Amino acid sequence: MLRDYQSSLITKISNSNVSRTLAVMPCGAGKTVCMSHIANDFDGPDVAIAHRQELVMQISLAFGLQGIHHRIIAPDRTIEAVKQAHMRVLKKCWVRPDAHTGVAGVDTLIRRPDDAFLQSCELWQIDEAHHIQPDNKWGKAIALLKKARRGVGWTATPSRMDRKGLDESFDELIEGPGMRELIERGYLADYEIYGLPQAINTRGVKVDASGEFNAAQLAAAAQGSAITGDIVEHYLRICPGKKGATFLVDVKSATATALAYREAGVKAAVLHAKTPGPERIEIMRAMRGGDLMQVCNVDMWGEGADVPALECVSMGRPTMSRGLYEQQFCRCLRPYGDKVGVILDHVGNVGRHGLPDAPRVHTLAGGRRNAEPTIRITTCGNPECMRVHDGYEPACPFCGWTPERGDTSGREAPEQLAGDLTLYTPELLAHLRAEAARIAGGVIIPPGLRGGPAAGRLTNMWRTRKDAQAALREAIDQWAGRWVHVHGESIQATYRRFHHAFGVDTLKALTQSGPEMAELMERIQNDRTGRTAPDSNRSGENRNDIAAE
Repeated sequence: MLRDYQSSLITKISNSNVSRTLAVMPCGAGKTVCMSHIANDFDGPDVAIAHRQELVMQISLAFGLQGIHHRIIAPDRTIEAVKQAHMRVLKKCWVRPDAHTGVAGVDTLIRRPDDAFLQSCELWQIDEAHHIQPDNKWGKAIALLKKARRGVGWTATPSRMDRKGLDESFDELIEGPGMRELIERGYLADYEIYGLPQAINTRGVKVDASGEFNAAQLAAAAQGSAITGDIVEHYLRICPGKKGATFLVDVKSATATALAYREAGVKAAVLHAKTPGPERIEIMRAMRGGDLMQVCNVDMWGEGADVPALECVSMGRPTMSRGLYEQQFCRCLRPYGDKVGVILDHVGNVGRHGLPDAPRVHTLAGGRRNAEPTIRITTCGNPECMRVHDGYEPACPFCGWTPERGDTSGREAPEQLAGDLTLYTPELLAHLRAEAARIAGGVIIPPGLRGGPAAGRLTNMWRTRKDAQAALREAIDQWAGRWVHVHGESIQATYRRFHHAFGVDTLKALTQSGPEMAELMERIQNDRTGRTAPDSNRSGENRNDIAAE
C-alpha cells in the first residue's frame, strides 16, 4: 500500500503534461516503491535504469514485491545474483526474460544500442537522475530509447557540483515532502550529530573543475592526519556496539581504518569500487545480520544502500558536494525500531553544508549550486558534549552549555547578531517598534494636503500598508506558534530561526512597504518547516521497506 505522499507524487507525475519529469524525495522516502507502481500501471514496454549492481538489485526486488515480472539487462553474474536475492527475500523469482518491463544497468544498456526490447520501450525511469547530462553515459542511454514518450527521473539531491542544470534532460521538477516532515511522521529516524575536531586539514587542497576536492591531494592530506585513530576512538566512546558505515577518502585509508576497528574488537570490512560483486553481496548480508558492525567504504554507500539496521555514520571524507554529504548522512535514517541515527563528523561536512533537513529550494536551472543552506548551525563548545544543533538557542539544548558573550555595544545589524533580537541596541528597538506602531495606527495627513486628492491617495496607501501589516503579523504569529507551542522552542530561538529563514527580523518585517510585506507573508505561508502532518494510515508500510540485498 502506498503512503499518502507517495500516492500524491505519483498522481502529480501522471497528471503532468510534459514528457520528462524529475521527481525529488529524500533518501528513504520510497523512490523505488514509486517506480514500481508507475511501471505496474503503465500500459506498454518500460525500463528502469540504475548505474550499479546494488541499485539494479534494489529496484528489481521492489518490482518483485509488487508482483511485476521483469527482465534484467545486466551481465549474467548480476542476473544470477538478482535471482538468488529474489528467492532469499521474496521466496519467488519474478525475473522473466520475455517480460515487457525491464530493469537495466546503464553500462549494459549503452552497449546494446540495437536491443529489440530497449528499442520498443515507451517509458523510462532512472534512479539517481541528477547524474544525467546529454553528453554522458546516462544521457546517451536515454537517447537510445527512441520510442519512449515518457521519462521519469528520481533523485534525493537534484544538484550538481559542476553547477550544470538538468533542464536539458527534464521539463519539470516535482517535489515530494521534505526530510523533516518525514522524520516527524516517523517515516525516517531522527538523528543526533557530534561535531568532532576536524581530523583532515583541507587547507591547500585544491578544488577541481568539477567543484570537488582534488582526489590525490585529499588522499595525501588524509595520510598525514590522525583520522584513523580518531574515528575508532570516538566510535567506541560515543556509540559502541552500534552498526555503522564509515566514509573514507581512499582504499588505503579504508583498509587502515577497518584494521584499526578489528584491533579494537569491532568486526569491520572494506568496500570500494573494485570489490567483487559476490563479496559486496556478502558484506550487505553480514551487515543486515549480526556478523559485521562496520563497513569502511569509499564512495560506495553514498547512494542507494538500504540497510535499516545501520545506526551510525562516521564521516572521514571531506566533500564539497552537498548531494554526496546528504546521501552519506542519510544512510542511518532508515526507521528501525526506536533508533536515533548518530552522525560522527570528523571532517567539517556539517558545518560546510548545514543540516540535511533544512529547507532548501531546488530548480532544474544551472549556473549556481542548488539548495544552498539558509540556516546557521553550531557545535557545542563543551568537550564532553560536542553535539551539533541549530544555532538558534542561546544554550546547547543537550547539555546546557552557554558560550560567553563579548561586548555587543553598538551592534545594530541582525546579520551581526545571528537574528537575536535581545542583542539589539535599545535605540534601534525603540525606533522599529515606533515605526510598526505608526503603520498600525491612524493615517497622518500633513496640514497642507488635507482635503485634497493627495490626502485620498495617502489614505489609500496607508490602508493598503496597514492591511498588509495585519496580515503579515498574523502569518508571523502562526509560523512562530508552530515552533513555540508544537515543538517547544523558546521565543528567543524562534526569533533567531525567523531571521535565518527569511533574512529579516520580525520587527523590521512589520515596517516594510506594503508590497514587501505581502511578498514576505506569501513566503511565510508557503514555508513547510515546523509543520506537523497528521498521522496517516501506516498499514502495509512493510511494502515500502524493501529488504534490498
